[in-house]
Amino acid sequence: MPAATSAPPGPSQAPVVSRTPAEPTLRAEDYVLTEGAITAGFTASPADPQSNSDDLTMVQVAQCLGVPAEQFSDERLDTADGPDFTSDVDEFVTMSSSAQIVTEEKVAADLEILNNPRFAECFGQTMQAEFDADTGSGATVEIVAAESPAPPAGASGLLRISMGVTAGGETVGLVLDNVFFFEGQVEVVVNYANVDNTPPQVHLQRIADQISGKLQIQ
Repeated sequence: MPAATSAPPGPSQAPVVSRTPAEPTLRAEDYVLTEGAITAGFTASPADPQSNSDDLTMVQVAQCLGVPAEQFSDERLDTADGPDFTSDVDEFVTMSSSAQIVTEEKVAADLEILNNPRFAECFGQTMQAEFDADTGSGATVEIVAAESPAPPAGASGLLRISMGVTAGGETVGLVLDNVFFFEGQVEVVVNYANVDNTPPQVHLQRIADQISGKLQIQ
């Protein structure tokens, strides 16, 4: 026997219909560094899953800065690593990138960390501790400087790490530029490793132009 139905509600009793706007799902892979004019002279290879993703984790840096654990979130809605690019002239010159989709609140919190005057200092300390703990590579790494120069237009920040890598009795000077892009719900880091000197500012700007252009679509 069918269940009895009640009379339709009056105007004041109209049922409330909850509607969720159809929003496109953001994909981290849409925001990584991809092949183009800026990668001319580099050979692309699939990303090493262990090489890039951890670069976006700032938990230890936040701890160094004294950010309370309850104020720091490391939740990610999606992550992706871009291709690894290696210079055709020097294998030590490389580019890689990582992207993650997070909440707007996390982006705001991470921007505060990035803009902290001690960010470069703490990042350098954290990286040095990781190098010191890695005894299986056969190489020793000493960070000699960590600084935050003015970033290229369109980027949220630039971290420059200068280091000496010693292996087989020979030391090579490396400069690692980490270019940060935090906007909307997307965080991207592009890593540019160069030998002995810093990459041309025009090259960093081209990287920033590609990533910041992608960030407009979200």
